[in-house]
Amino acid sequence: MGCWNSKLDELLPQQHQTRLLYRSTRRVDGVNRLYGACRHGNTVVIINPGRSPMKPYIRVPEGTYALVQHQGQDVDYVKPDGSTTPVWPPGMHFASLFTQVSQLVTKQYIVFDTPVKGCKTADDVTVGIDMCLILRIMGDESKGEDSELVRRFVYELGPNGLEIQLRAAQDEAVRALARSVEHTEVYQLRDGTMREKFKTGALNFRTNRLHVDEFNFPTADEETKEEGGDSKDRKVLYCVTEDIKRSLNEQFNRYGVQITSVAITNVTLPKEFQTQMENRTTHLSAIKEQKMKQLSDMQMLEK
Repeated sequence: MGCWNSKLDELLPQQHQTRLLYRSTRRVDGVNRLYGACRHGNTVVIINPGRSPMKPYIRVPEGTYALVQHQGQDVDYVKPDGSTTPVWPPGMHFASLFTQVSQLVTKQYIVFDTPVKGCKTADDVTVGIDMCLILRIMGDESKGEDSELVRRFVYELGPNGLEIQLRAAQDEAVRALARSVEHTEVYQLRDGTMREKFKTGALNFRTNRLHVDEFNFPTADEETKEEGGDSKDRKVLYCVTEDIKRSLNEQFNRYGVQITSVAITNVTLPKEFQTQMENRTTHLSAIKEQKMKQLSDMQMLEK
C-alpha cells in the first residue's frame, strides 16, 4: 500500500517542496550568502567556485568544507604534523594556476520540507502528514568526524541523490506511520510523542521495547502497578519523530549526512472527517460540562 492521489497531494499556498542544488560561481566571495538564500525551497548545498588566473593562491571561505583538485585530480591538505585530510581549512593557500577549489560544501544546517502526502490510515481514510527534517553534512574533524565523509558525500550522493533518496525515505516513513494508526488517532502524531494504546497495535509493538533505565524513571511494570491497570492495556511512551530520525540516520550517516531533527509540522484530515471530529469534541465537552454542573449542584444540596 502506498500514497494515493487526492486533493491532499496538492501543495498548499505558500508551501514549497525543498530542492537541494549544485551551483557554480565565478568568485568565492559571498558563497555563504548563496547557501543561506533559500527561495521557494531551493537550497544550495555544493558550490563550484571559479579560479582567478591572476592570483597565485586559492581561498577557502569560513563555514564550508573545501575539496581541492590539481589538474582534475584530488589533492589532500598536509597538516603541520604531516598528516593529510581531504578537507582544506579556511584561509589563503599558495597554489599553482592549475590548482583550484573544486567543491565547497556547506556546513550550515539544511531544512528539508516535504509537501502534503495523501496516505491511507489503518481504517482506509486519506490523511495528509507534513514532515520537516533538519540535516547537516558530516566531516567536521573538530566534532570527531571523519573528513573522508565529505568526499564520499560529494562523489557518491551529491545534492540531487540526497534529495531523491531522502524524499523516498520520508515517503516510506510517512506511509508506514499513517498505516499504523486510525484516522481518529492521527492528531496525536503532531507533537511527535504519544502516550496512548493505539487500536491497531502497530505502534504499540514498537514501543514495548526494553531499554536501560539510566535516570531512575519508573519501569513499565511499576507504572502499570501504580495505575492499577493490566500489563496488556498499559500506556506506553513512543516518540515517533525520534524513531524516524534514528531510522534515517542508519541509512544516511554512511554517506556523510546526519539528520539532527525530525518534526511533524501538520496533520490534515478530509473536511468531512474534520467536521465529524469537531462535532464529537463539542458533544463530549457539553456532556462533561453538564456532569460538572450536576456534581456542583449535588455538593450545594449536601451543604
